[in-house]
Amino acid sequence: MRICLILALPGILSVAACEESVIDQNTTSRFVTPSSSGEIDVPATGAGGSIIFGGEGVVYRAGADSPTGIVAVAGIIPGTTVSAIPDSGSSIYSGTFELVKVDGFFVNDNQNVVGFPTLRSGDISLTADFDDQTLKGRADDLTVDGSFTGNTLAGSVEYEGISGTLRGLIGADKAVGAFHGNDSDEIYAGGFYVTPTPD
Repeated sequence: MRICLILALPGILSVAACEESVIDQNTTSRFVTPSSSGEIDVPATGAGGSIIFGGEGVVYRAGADSPTGIVAVAGIIPGTTVSAIPDSGSSIYSGTFELVKVDGFFVNDNQNVVGFPTLRSGDISLTADFDDQTLKGRADDLTVDGSFTGNTLAGSVEYEGISGTLRGLIGADKAVGAFHGNDSDEIYAGGFYVTPTPD
C-alpha cells in the first residue's frame, strides 16, 4: 500500500504533487525478450502489436505492470537474423514503424495509475551510412538516431519530444529495431522493420 503525505501550507493543499509522485513512480518503459513465437509475458494484457515477417521482427505492448503501475515494453523476437554489413557506402532502408503510447495518467479511486493508450503506425525511411556506422531518419513525430558495430544496432529515439532508447539488428538485407521511452507525462514503446530501397 502506497502512502502519500499531503502537505498543507497556508491556502495551499498539494494533493496534485502527491498524485504526480505516485504516477512518476509507477509508469515506466523497458526492453523485454519475447518468446520465439512473438509473445510477451509482462504486461500480460494491454494495447500493442508486432511487426513480423517470416517469424522475425519486433513486438511491443503497454499495460498493467502491477496493481498500481503501467509499463510500455518492446523487444526483438529471438532468432531474428540479418545478413553481413557492407564494408562502405550508404543505403536507404524503407518500411514500417509502429508504437503504443500511454498518457493522460491519473490515480483512480482504487489508487491505481490509469492511462489512455494510443496506437501509431506509418511508413519510415532510414539512412544507413556504413562508413560512419549510423542509421538515422524520422517519420511523423518519431526520430531515430542509431549507431552500429557489426550487426548490433543501438542508440536513441525521440517521440513527441520524449527521449528513448533503441536496440536491434542491421544487415545488408534489413534493419529491425525496438525502442522505448518515458517521462512524467507519457510512456511509449514500439519498433520498426525496414529493408533496403532498390536503386
